Amino acid sequence: MSIHQMLENLIKQGVLIVAGLFVVDEKVLQRYAEVVKQARGKRSQREFSELLEVSQSTVHNWENAKNAPDLDGIEKIARIRGQLPEELITEIYGRQSETSLQERISLMNNRELAWLMTLIAQKLSE
Repeated sequence: MSIHQMLENLIKQGVLIVAGLFVVDEKVLQRYAEVVKQARGKRSQREFSELLEVSQSTVHNWENAKNAPDLDGIEKIARIRGQLPEELITEIYGRQSETSLQERISLMNNRELAWLMTLIAQKLSE
């Protein structure tokens, strides 16, 4: 499955994506932190970072809920956990309620809204 198909599937599932990155809040960051710690297991942060081809400080920031992995990181973490990326993302985000989506949309800037509208228009034209 291509990244484009994966993103389309996630949009169908109610996961909101902005500019190729997943919209995150504190709860989502905490879930990512838990997932990264679980995936790392008994490896050191250095060993795990080498496996993922990221810096040790990146792994540290993920585990301390300072930021979330990008799509490449999500794919690698999912693979380590024996999951498809979309399964991991669905686990992290779950299905979003309509209210939650409305709140997230209300926080978007004009550029993000335009991008989202373009995606929706493309989907509707299929």
